[in-house]
Amino acid sequence: MGLKGIFVGGCIGGLFGGPLGAVFGAAFGHQAEKRIKSGRRRGAGERRRTPGHRVRNPLAEAYAVLGARSTDTSDELVRKYRELAKRFHPDMLRAQSRPEAEIVAATDRMSRINAAWAEVRTARGI
Repeated sequence: MGLKGIFVGGCIGGLFGGPLGAVFGAAFGHQAEKRIKSGRRRGAGERRRTPGHRVRNPLAEAYAVLGARSTDTSDELVRKYRELAKRFHPDMLRAQSRPEAEIVAATDRMSRINAAWAEVRTARGI
């Protein structure tokens, strides 16, 4: 058991109790030392990649939320945003006497639409 194992064991020991924490710490510390000795350490800023891992692109996600393409003109983007705002605005749904659950879902959707619109507007300078 290395120093890391003892440290992790002490931390976990506070949560689970002394002997159980020491066992967990020894196991985790041993695995960390094995990884370091084998050279499988990730570099600074490098993420662990899992199968199906996607790199996040906020602008592409914003276009997807608006139902638009990056090649759409600014006028088309404004039109699509306004259509979505009319469709999902909570006040419009309250005026139509929709159920409260639908209004709550629309509020969440509208906040995502507004965030996406702000992202696209900033990127395009609209």
